[in-house]
Amino acid sequence: MSTVRELCTVRELFTPERAAAVLAVGRNSRPLNPSRVAALAAAMLAGTFDSEAGLPVSFRAGHPRNGQHRMAAIVLSGVTLELPVRWR
Repeated sequence: MSTVRELCTVRELFTPERAAAVLAVGRNSRPLNPSRVAALAAAMLAGTFDSEAGLPVSFRAGHPRNGQHRMAAIVLSGVTLELPVRWR
């Protein structure tokens, strides 16, 4: 018999402090691209960042699986954002 695990996607607030904490415990799969972070931060500051574009920030067993560029941009911009988050 197999067990089906449900994915839970919710919207959560990410302050610069919370984003920094996510980055501190993250197991990043690739290096940060500074120009990508700067572009995202500029969009966040301008109010043009689309939080619905792309994949939700994803966590597995409490560790982030993606979203590192968005977290770094939140820290850089100082903006608090509500983002879709998927917990596994």
